[in-house]
Amino acid sequence: MSSRPPQHRRAWTVLSAAVVVLGAPPDIPHSADAPSQAVAFTPDSTGGPTKRALIIAIGDYPPASGYNDISSAADVGLVSGGLSYQGFKEEDIRVLSDSDATLDGIRKAVREHLIDAAEPGDVLFLHYSGHGHRVTDDNGDELDGYDEVLVPWDASTDPNPAGGDRHLRDDELGEFVRELRRAAGPDGNVIVSLDACNSGSATRGLAVRGLPNPIGPPAEGTGGLDEGSGLDEGSGAATRGAADEGLAPYIVLSAARHDQAAREVRDENGNPVGSLSFALSGALTAIGPGTTYRGLFDRIKSRLAALVPMQTPQMEGDADREVFSGRLIDQTPYVQVRSARGDTVVVLSGGSLLGLLPGTVVDLLPAGSTGPEGTAILASGRVTEASPTRALVRLDAPPQNEVVTAWAFVRRYEFGDLAVGVAIDAGLALDVRAGLAETLDSMAIARVAEDGASLILVQGRAEGEVELRAADDDRLLVGPIPSRDVELTRIVATAVRSFARNRYLSRLEMEDPTVDVRLEVVPARHDFDFDGSCSGSVELPADEARSPGGQWLFQPGDGYLLRLTNQGRRPAYVTVLSLTPDGGINQLFPLPELSGQDNMLPPDRSFTVDLCYSAAEPYGVEILKLFATRESVDFWPILEGTGASRGDAELTPLERLLADVHSGTRSKVSGPPRASGSTYSVTINVVPEGRRRP
Repeated sequence: MSSRPPQHRRAWTVLSAAVVVLGAPPDIPHSADAPSQAVAFTPDSTGGPTKRALIIAIGDYPPASGYNDISSAADVGLVSGGLSYQGFKEEDIRVLSDSDATLDGIRKAVREHLIDAAEPGDVLFLHYSGHGHRVTDDNGDELDGYDEVLVPWDASTDPNPAGGDRHLRDDELGEFVRELRRAAGPDGNVIVSLDACNSGSATRGLAVRGLPNPIGPPAEGTGGLDEGSGLDEGSGAATRGAADEGLAPYIVLSAARHDQAAREVRDENGNPVGSLSFALSGALTAIGPGTTYRGLFDRIKSRLAALVPMQTPQMEGDADREVFSGRLIDQTPYVQVRSARGDTVVVLSGGSLLGLLPGTVVDLLPAGSTGPEGTAILASGRVTEASPTRALVRLDAPPQNEVVTAWAFVRRYEFGDLAVGVAIDAGLALDVRAGLAETLDSMAIARVAEDGASLILVQGRAEGEVELRAADDDRLLVGPIPSRDVELTRIVATAVRSFARNRYLSRLEMEDPTVDVRLEVVPARHDFDFDGSCSGSVELPADEARSPGGQWLFQPGDGYLLRLTNQGRRPAYVTVLSLTPDGGINQLFPLPELSGQDNMLPPDRSFTVDLCYSAAEPYGVEILKLFATRESVDFWPILEGTGASRGDAELTPLERLLADVHSGTRSKVSGPPRASGSTYSVTINVVPEGRRRP
């Protein structure tokens, strides 16, 4: 809670993979989109770190396995062609296929050709084309009670095979990839792509890379939550902070959600190929320097949407790193265009949950733009309608170029009476007041106000300093900041914007009886390993953290877990945000870098999130707010760059906004359309040591 991110005790669960060729790689045909010679624009293709690729392709399964044959062999040329275009040398691309890709063969190849061969700073790419499946979770860490698995050549659909289970579980792959990240080091880069599915059914005569029925019954949801691909099991490798030190940034691309089929498609010659392999190959041959993984993924999504519209690819990891370099790119938040309706209307993949309310002005820019500055605008428009997950934009004029794959950058929000009033003290220098007023007037999410202000900008204790304080109690929120600091207006704008978004989300309420997920806080004592990662938790009695009046009281350092219970009639995508007393916004579940992953909770299921959360300053009332929606929502645009100050900040006026939000009660309906999702709020008081009991 508050400023301390959770320590990652376990990790996610989708699929992750790696492979290899024993001996010299075969002659591999290139993708139709890719040139026969490597390197066009890759800056380090003749120097710099080594780029190593490991590809596994299993299509010819033994009849006794129960898995049908698929066209994985065709994917090798597609993927290797795209990699060659990005500067991977032929001798550094390894392939393991069919009967060589047994469980033991994959294990050996991953270690020999990736982990042991990697040098600090290397770029390591792992690709898997083959069947994916689900089997009964063996340690209680799965949202739906099933482990996602890769299907080696010697695996079987028999729940009790004579030779034992030969599937490669996500947990084991997570261990491998954590070792890869350590081997590549902080200057390296690890990428995993998975062209497989976990369930689904045949369509249009083309193969589906998985079976519709899992092996065995679901495990009881009593363990901790494995909220991702299993790539960072144990060490907290996916978390920010100390646990990330010495590890390479990483990305995982998956062909489909865990509940979807990954279908094959036809290439330009009409041959069946894996849908992700096909889309990835085209994307790799279309991007230039400076493209982030977020930009690469959006190209993949756009291509798959045209080919297999019912299939939703997934991404987790460090999305704003440059492709195959790991260099961090300063990416301005945006929302992707979902579709176009005629020449002057587009639909965005985000709505009121992201603050895209009617009246908000957006600019459409080419996909891959890092921000609106210096980029030609394709079109501009205004939001006319908004649901929690989508927004309708009417363009000012028909665009000259295609905008279906464009990114929408907000030029001006429209929040109406949700805008935060900010007073500017007359004691500040005239030019400082003028600059701050101009900044606030340009924001729309804020307004300069003398009466009814929530925030006030005042002279600091020392002359020439500016502080942002709560207007009703004069408590410090941000500062002191030198009034001549060139960053003054940016810092103030960021803090005010964060506070306004915090207040907006605290007021945003939905209720849908078919999407009904409850949130419970569970006090816990966490145990930590020498590297700072959480190794386990013990639940504590609730009354140890309750006041006599039933309110949650936590001191900094107190641990807790989150328990989710789906009481609705349908599956729900679950996100839990922390709205902190100083106006900040943190995402507690799923971890922000895992937002593209499957966070869908089946109906009639209760699950304890096995991340180790700890209370931290600032003191005051904090809201843990759960959003349960029918569609997946990525809160990244409102989390990015909120920049709320932590430090010694104290309670803000947030508490007075919460008169109708009680600890552990469902919010009433107001504002967003019905039948779109539900919210659930739990309020917590973070108090100084010794203040737990009245």
